[in-house]
Formats: sequence, C-alpha cells, structure tokens
Amino acid sequence: MNAAVLIGHTNGTPVIRQFYREFPTKVRGLVIVDGALRPLADAATIKKFLEPFHGPDYPEMTGKFVEGLTGSIKDQTLREQIKTTILRTPQHVAVSELESTLDPELWKPDTIDVPVLMIMAKQPGWTAEYEQFVRGLVPKLDYQMWGNVSHLITMEKPREFNDAVRTWLRGNGLAPKERES
Repeated sequence: MNAAVLIGHTNGTPVIRQFYREFPTKVRGLVIVDGALRPLADAATIKKFLEPFHGPDYPEMTGKFVEGLTGSIKDQTLREQIKTTILRTPQHVAVSELESTLDPELWKPDTIDVPVLMIMAKQPGWTAEYEQFVRGLVPKLDYQMWGNVSHLITMEKPREFNDAVRTWLRGNGLAPKERES
C-alpha cells in the first residue's frame, strides 16, 4: 500500500492528523468522525475530568461516562454493546489515550491539504465559529452536521455512515478501483 485514507473517531482525530503531518505523501484523505481539530477545554479542565478515571472506580466511572454518550440511542441492546466494548479497553490504555490529548503539539493550527470529510453529531460544542475555524484549516472540506445521532455515529448509523464515506471517496477520486471477479 502506497497511500491511504485515514478515519479517526473522536480522539482518533489527532492521531490521524499527526500521521498526516509526519507522512503527508502517504495520506490521500482524512475522515474525521465527531472529533476536534483544537482542544475542547484547557489542560487544567481536562486533567480534572480525568482524575476519577485513574482510581479503582474506573469501571463505574467509565460506565457512567458511556451512558452519557449513548443516552440518546433508543436501542438498549446497542447501548449495552457499546458500553461492553468500551469497558474492554484496559484502564491504563484508555486513560493514557485521553491524557495524550494534553500534548499541545497535537493541536497546531496547520493547514490540512488533502480532502477531509467531517461527520459531526449535532451538539452545542460544534458551533458555527468552530466550523469556520475548521474551514480555515482545511481547504478541501466536506463538513456534515448530523442530527438525531449520538457521538457514536459509526455504531449507531453504520449504513448511513458508510454510504456518506463512499460518496465522499467517489466525489474526491479516492474510491478504490472495483475488483473484477
């Protein structure tokens, strides 16, 4: 494989952006799923938020956090599946991943020169000002705000998400060539 389109959900966004920074010729496009291109809070606020996740109550704290993320999902089975999946992540992995977002280097406001699809779950943090900020960083941007969906877009609306990505890939000449059978 010579190049790829990378998909990052939530805190996967700074991961794919950093990969793009380090290997720009290997990245043909980015798909950002309900993830930020700047910090959502200052370092002190993030550290305070993370404190309870360090202790022995991690499963309970994480469970409550996930319930907050999935509360709008009507399908109870899906909510439980999401919670179970997230709780499988070892505590040290989950906490270190969240702490890594404190690195200011991740949030440099440098331009992203490949096509970018952003699919965001409508919520108060994604303001018109935030969209303008993103448009200033990403010249080739398809910014989509989806209503009636939770933060876990890909699990809640997999068919719609996949269709949106395929359409964007085709529209940007990034779709893989169909295999002949």
